[in-house]
Amino acid sequence: MRNQMDKSYKDIELLKNQLKNLNKFNEVKDMDNKEESLRLLKEAEEDFERARRYAEFKDWVTIIHYARPAIEKSAKAIISCFEAYEWTHDPSEQLIRLFKKVF
Repeated sequence: MRNQMDKSYKDIELLKNQLKNLNKFNEVKDMDNKEESLRLLKEAEEDFERARRYAEFKDWVTIIHYARPAIEKSAKAIISCFEAYEWTHDPSEQLIRLFKKVF
């Protein structure tokens, strides 16, 4: 479990660096999108760090409680680089549509 949490933390760090350097930010007219993406990613990182701390105690309910919003906010950070994210706890459909449109 600890190795998976460490890998996930590294993935969040990688995502954060990629968002900061994303070329699409140069095309965004409204810099609020960039600020929103970075804010969401910071919150995701904080939620993930809480989940990671509870992993030491094997408190699975609390781990899931914090991991779920970390994943949700990470996805919304990616979405908000390109468009406004939908107000939902499951951004997967919007993320899929965005990937199909962008890639």
